[in-house]
Amino acid sequence: MEQETVLKEILKALDLYASDFRSQIAALDGKIDTIDKKVEALDKRVEALDKRVEALDKKVGALDKRVEVLEKKVEALDKKVETLDKKVETLDKKVETLDKKVEAMNDEFKRKVAEMDKRIQEMDDRLEGSIDRLENEMNERFNRLETKIDNLRIELIETQETVDFHSAKIAQHERKIRKLSQQQ
Repeated sequence: MEQETVLKEILKALDLYASDFRSQIAALDGKIDTIDKKVEALDKRVEALDKRVEALDKKVGALDKRVEVLEKKVEALDKKVETLDKKVETLDKKVETLDKKVEAMNDEFKRKVAEMDKRIQEMDDRLEGSIDRLENEMNERFNRLETKIDNLRIELIETQETVDFHSAKIAQHERKIRKLSQQQ
């Protein structure tokens, strides 16, 4: 009997344990259902994300193609820039050469202007000397002419006086001749 009681007790304990285990399984079953629903929702989200990733992959592929095209364009632009750099460098050298030529021409021009200034000054000095000599010569000639004119004036006055004297004498002689001719 004791064995029966012990057995009943064990069965009761097992039943309790099984009931507790069943309730835990039921709770786990509910949790599993919830997890299944969450997994289903996650599957849908993953599927949506897969579609988005696929769309993004397409966009990335398109972007890769565009980047590739842009890289080719950039490469072409780099070549053009390199060509332009070479041309600019060549132009810089030409400008530098022209600057040197202009500077040399400017120096030559300054030298020639200085030389011309010197020659003009020399010519001016000679011209002034010539003008001074000419003025002196002209003054001397005018003085001589004035002297000659003064002498001629004096001679003319003297000649006029002589002519007046002779005219008076002629008139006197004519009167005498008339008187004599009237007396005859």
